[in-house]
Amino acid sequence: MNVPAQTIARALRGRNTPRSLALLGLAVFACNLACILLAQHSGRVSTIWIGNAVVLAYLLKRPSRAWLQLIAVATLSYVAAGIVTGDSTANVIGLTVANLSEILIVAMPLRWLGFDRAFNRTEVLLAFYGLAIVACAASALMASAVLHYSSRTLFLPVMGTWFGADALGLSLLAPFFMCVRYASFREMFASRAWLGTACLLALVAAVGYICYALPSWTLSFLYFPVLMLLTFRRGFAGGALGLFLALAISIYLAVSHHASVPLIHHSAAERIAIVQLFYAVIGFTIILAGATLDERRALEKSLSLSAQRAEAAREEALLAKDMAEKASHAKSSFLANMSHELRTPLNAVLGFSEIIHTEMYGPNGDTRYRDYAGLIHSAGTHLLDLIGDILDMSKIEAGKLELHRERVNTAALVRECVELVG
Repeated sequence: MNVPAQTIARALRGRNTPRSLALLGLAVFACNLACILLAQHSGRVSTIWIGNAVVLAYLLKRPSRAWLQLIAVATLSYVAAGIVTGDSTANVIGLTVANLSEILIVAMPLRWLGFDRAFNRTEVLLAFYGLAIVACAASALMASAVLHYSSRTLFLPVMGTWFGADALGLSLLAPFFMCVRYASFREMFASRAWLGTACLLALVAAVGYICYALPSWTLSFLYFPVLMLLTFRRGFAGGALGLFLALAISIYLAVSHHASVPLIHHSAAERIAIVQLFYAVIGFTIILAGATLDERRALEKSLSLSAQRAEAAREEALLAKDMAEKASHAKSSFLANMSHELRTPLNAVLGFSEIIHTEMYGPNGDTRYRDYAGLIHSAGTHLLDLIGDILDMSKIEAGKLELHRERVNTAALVRECVELVG
């Protein structure tokens, strides 16, 4: 069995590969470390928290039996990031529990409801956002209590900042992580698409440069049409990539000396919070647009399949019609040939029975022979009429039957039937 086949087999058995666990650990550690370092510009609590969205996406994409290993790796990553940044043991443990509680409050109901496989549906998104609000509130309550008793920080401000950071991270990133596939990125940068993708991303960077060069003009709204264009052209993957690029540029400008004029009079924490709120609105719009595009593509695919099935059914019907016409033609040809073949011996029967019945060459000796010969002639005539009727059926199918009106002697017809049956 080759390596891809082994990977697929392990996934079907619900096992985590060492590679997937290592990727999860590194991703969560890097995200947490970056957010903690960002907190140095905004206070004790980061204004955005990405690690929980990464762990949540990993859990929802894996079977429930694999969750224990994933949670263990995520716990080690949270603890390692806290230790590296010099946080106390109590804070590391307490904040790790708060983060994991937040993740499980969202992941478990979604898995139980079966909403973890179709994140681009409206009802799934609504359920996710509702659970995210509850989970972030519970996590913020636990984290603010830990920081209040260990570091004597203010309870309500920390709770509000923690809730906003986690809610922003989950609501903005988790849907993208769930809907974007690696194959989508490969399609974006394929041989016939990479140039268009590069141009669209260059537009995002160009808007960032304009905001950098003209801070007094407040041109951040230009990101919205560019990101929507990127989403419509490259789907969820393009929208997510462009959004993260724009977010990184805007946060850099916010914490540097190149912030736009409306943000100059705010603190660094307030600037980052305003930027994140701005991109949360844009991200929510992109998520809805991406979901709509996915539904449209699914509908187009379904219509295409229906059209293909209809075309196949039409071809099968035409083939069946052709075969039926050929079979009907063969049947008509057979009946016509058989009718003609039957007429030849029947004409002889009729001719000789008529000779015997009329006693053309002398008396038969017994009148019963003449009567029997008459019956033979009458029955033969009736059989000849039936053969004629068979030929008429062939003419009817061919559309060549000609009707002739004539008088019928019903008395003679009934007499012939009685004699035949007798």
